Amino acid sequence: MDRNAFDLVPYRSSVDRFADEHRILYSIKGLAPQNHVAAEFIPYEKDEDPLSGLYFIVCPDKRHFEEIECGDIRFLLEDKLRMSSNHMNPHYNIVPIPEVERSEIFRLHNDMVRAIQDVSLIKHCFHEYGYHIPKYVCKETLYSFSHFNNRRNNPAFSQTEREVYDRSMAHIVAEAYQMYTRDSLTPDAKIVPRDVKHEVEKDFFLKRSIPATYDIVTEDFYRFLEKHLHEYPDFIFFKETHPYLVIRNLDPSCKRKGSKEESRNLWKNQTGEKRYHIGFPTCQEHMFYGMMLQYNCRNYDGQQPVKTFMRRYPHVCERIIDARDMWNINSLCKANNVPYAVNYGERKPVGAGDVKYVTILIRQQDVDTFGDITARLSSERRSWIPVNMKMVEASNLHEPLYDNPFIRKGIDR
Repeated sequence: MDRNAFDLVPYRSSVDRFADEHRILYSIKGLAPQNHVAAEFIPYEKDEDPLSGLYFIVCPDKRHFEEIECGDIRFLLEDKLRMSSNHMNPHYNIVPIPEVERSEIFRLHNDMVRAIQDVSLIKHCFHEYGYHIPKYVCKETLYSFSHFNNRRNNPAFSQTEREVYDRSMAHIVAEAYQMYTRDSLTPDAKIVPRDVKHEVEKDFFLKRSIPATYDIVTEDFYRFLEKHLHEYPDFIFFKETHPYLVIRNLDPSCKRKGSKEESRNLWKNQTGEKRYHIGFPTCQEHMFYGMMLQYNCRNYDGQQPVKTFMRRYPHVCERIIDARDMWNINSLCKANNVPYAVNYGERKPVGAGDVKYVTILIRQQDVDTFGDITARLSSERRSWIPVNMKMVEASNLHEPLYDNPFIRKGIDR
């Protein structure tokens, strides 16, 4: 990267200090070239500015860095604050670097690696078909791209099946680009606030001036919530009668159990669902997110109840795990005889962030073994590159003229 593009001289000490204290985390930026993107640690330090701090930023290429004048990244940080948690900025994918506690190293490591892999996947999927990278993308788009890209390159599938996925990939990329370039459907055009609530009418909170939180529930989670309401006798909520989103079921085996198609089903597990808006008093967030955390973690068979765990093992420590890593953590903890418990609110109140980043308890005597587990998972995460050379070559061949919407159009500063 061209160092002259940033006025880093006054802030070099903060980057150097981070590099000295956390060499493994600092070395992650070396993964960017392997994934054909660019990454850098950028400090933003202004007196009394709450956004001051160190940031890890991933861009599709170095030109994105070079176009930010004098290292002033505040407008990008403000943009990240305004952005829905369900969206990402593929031009400037930002990971805040806090004062790193030991309990958060694994979580932060994988956040940084995923930031690189996500930008790489979005860049190459759009460029492969000659499209510009949209200003923002939904997390659902990222999942769809990853799903189809993995299958069209999976040697376990026949050539015919891979070709089906390859054609499907072209369609979903085209549809995604079309969606993101229609003004009425661009991400964040309609940001849905967080929300939910023993059931009340729609305007219950408004009439009583009760601060409310809003979120989204699937039909399956709502059935789970109904079964657990007796655990929270004071919990109240409003849920929409009609779903705001209906996802069509693509898995034919759901309709034709035992059919021959079930043995080789290209759409296996691509089942439909309904999603509803739901609202509840803000002061009861810990109840709702405690139930959501229980729902998300209900199938982890290696965990123990928190109260039982605390009685058995008085000396424990916390580790913060990205929810996407919990299946691997659960499996390897079982294999290595490392008991653990998930904090559902018994130890400390649960908030929305605890659904995405799960706080688990382990025994003090298992700290080293657990460290070996996370080291293995970290190594596996770093070694995975979401795009192969065939895709990179196609992307380079069809890449449109360079376009950076944050510089060309700008955003409110």
